[in-house]
Amino acid sequence: GLEGALQHPSQLDGIAVKLTLQGADMQQLYPLTGLVLPRTPAFKVQGDLNGAFSPGKARWSFKNFRGTVGKSDLQGELQYVSSADRPVLSGALSSTELQLADLGALIGAGAPNKKTGKVLPNMPLGVERWRDMDADISFAATKIHRPDALPLTNVSLHAKLNEQQLRIDPLVFGVAQGKFSVPVFIDARQSPPHVVVQGRVEGLKLAALFPTIERTQKSLGELDGRIDLHGQGDNVARLLATSHGRIA
Repeated sequence: GLEGALQHPSQLDGIAVKLTLQGADMQQLYPLTGLVLPRTPAFKVQGDLNGAFSPGKARWSFKNFRGTVGKSDLQGELQYVSSADRPVLSGALSSTELQLADLGALIGAGAPNKKTGKVLPNMPLGVERWRDMDADISFAATKIHRPDALPLTNVSLHAKLNEQQLRIDPLVFGVAQGKFSVPVFIDARQSPPHVVVQGRVEGLKLAALFPTIERTQKSLGELDGRIDLHGQGDNVARLLATSHGRIA
């Protein structure tokens, strides 16, 4: 839905409207907008859309937007600059209460296949569209809920997509009173995409990590570690199947 005003209609150099976007999946906006957005559950967001135009360039900003994606809240602001070079999407997003199930669509996750018993996501990540746009997005979530499991806290990431190369650094989240810092690099210029995951684990409390196991409740131990994996694949299942490296 749109509600607003056209600024300087004779020159068509400005638009200011209240915009409501609603749909079953944000990827469905690609044919309409050209934006390379991730796969999501059903969403509805509303905010202030402003557009400014100059020869060879259009600048759109979607500010003060709030809404839901699946059962999670989402707010923030985005800016899209279209030019003769490469269009760029940038912005900052945040969520207070995020459901892990709503993140599953980002990596092609769904319900486990009952016929094969396989649970790793095998839906393609859709990297073929990365050539259409660059991006610079930051995201922060206070808490990510996981059914029957420990919640993830204080999640933050910074994702930069540049010429089909995606770097997520930092990618940080808390769990079991400790912290994971796991940067990810995906190079989609080659087929299948090459993926590098390197990071560290700090201060995970054993008693908090296994809260349902009675014998660990009096444990004072902590876990630290490092992750260094390299693999290839256009989905999570194939990536893990081809990964080599070490987890210490």
